[in-house]
Amino acid sequence: MSPARGLAAVLLLSWVSVPSFAAPAAPPTELFEVGQAHSNVSFAVGFMGLTRVKGQFDAIGGAIRYDEAHPERSSGTIAIDVTTLHTGNELRDRHLKSDDFFDTGKFPSALFQSDAIRRVGGDFEVTGKFTLHGVTRPLSFTLTPVHESVVERDGVRYLNYEGTARIPWRAFGLAGTGNHNPWFKPATMAIDDTAVVAIELQADRRDLKTISYPRLESALARLTAPNLTEGVRRYRALRAQSPDSVKAIDNSLADAGLALIDRGRADDGVTLLALNAEVHGDDAWAHAQLANAYARVGQGAKAKVEVERALALDADEPLARELARGLTP
Repeated sequence: MSPARGLAAVLLLSWVSVPSFAAPAAPPTELFEVGQAHSNVSFAVGFMGLTRVKGQFDAIGGAIRYDEAHPERSSGTIAIDVTTLHTGNELRDRHLKSDDFFDTGKFPSALFQSDAIRRVGGDFEVTGKFTLHGVTRPLSFTLTPVHESVVERDGVRYLNYEGTARIPWRAFGLAGTGNHNPWFKPATMAIDDTAVVAIELQADRRDLKTISYPRLESALARLTAPNLTEGVRRYRALRAQSPDSVKAIDNSLADAGLALIDRGRADDGVTLLALNAEVHGDDAWAHAQLANAYARVGQGAKAKVEVERALALDADEPLARELARGLTP
């Protein structure tokens, strides 16, 4: 899971469950990515009948396959980087991350993947599978839209939801012991069995046909002049001689590829996203982006290969998991 892109969430979901691969159909859905800048997963749990311990996770990410006409047909995957847990107390944080509780060294991430959604008035009742501490159990909660449908601002389409989930944390195998904190006496310092988890999600889909920024346009100019073949050849030569000289292009390859697809040059866009996956070979998100590009241009077999590569690098990569579910049998 990659915190820089919006690693760990919860969302709008679907009737699709176990992934299977083949040539993609053309469902009326769009892929939105959940970013951590405006998303949040926090928790509160009662302690000794006196107070509540509160905390949050700083790195979350996800992907939502959204059907605007029929939101109940949508689906979502949210990943949480549990190692980024903090409660405002360093000693308590170390204790919670130890094998007395989350055991983040062994189980660094948590994952929610939707199975179904049901309208309840203006809200959505979401049902899916939540994996925490290596244990997977059903989880249901209600999400409330912050605004009606999709909102667009300056070429970016947004989805925003808020909700609350109640998680019986002991059912996921968390011991709640005091082996790593002599001050904590489980027999007399009771912790509530249920954690109340507050969810705030913002997912976005950028239209790079209309969005422009200097670094992107500079990268596109260098990679496509006088044509893409020559631009990529020159880039490869410069990168072999002096990798630092093309760092700005390295970091813009994904957006450059997506921009070309959005601007009507699908084949050239796929070429740059394949180059990005090559340059960032150990980055699951790079392979997931390439898989998404292949799916968009109807190359299902290649999309399958890249999804599998992404999940081999990071089994919890949210975009790859959603793409896997969207590829029809």
